[in-house]
Amino acid sequence: MEKVTRDAVIKSLERDWKEYIDLLVGFPPAGKKEYLQKQGFETMVGFLVHIVGWWQECMRIIHVVQQEPEYKPSKVDVDEYNMKVIEENRGKGEEEIIGLFGNVRLALKETIEKLPDSAIENETINAYMYWCITNHIEEHKIL
Repeated sequence: MEKVTRDAVIKSLERDWKEYIDLLVGFPPAGKKEYLQKQGFETMVGFLVHIVGWWQECMRIIHVVQQEPEYKPSKVDVDEYNMKVIEENRGKGEEEIIGLFGNVRLALKETIEKLPDSAIENETINAYMYWCITNHIEEHKIL
């Protein structure tokens, strides 16, 4: 894992993830379905909820670590976590989840912009920003 800077994380949220949702929404239906299946998801709602869920977890960890700088989160079963957030959002429509994606993206950006440098340097916070934001966009790259 590489250490990330505040600027890299903000850039990823402002540009990469904003462009990402625009590209994904603009896919023709057959291309979107194929892309989602390659990513391991049946629907765009499930896929976006997975991303939003990790952003929400990142914000939760940031807040906890700011209160307890030595806090170390327990290991997360990624597949189990993804299934949990998808189940929690079952029944929500695509437009609602696209709105949630945008709102959480902006909230996460604002959270990171306001962090003191010491929080950005905290190993746990930095790791979550890497895995949930900058590396996550690489995992789901759209050609």
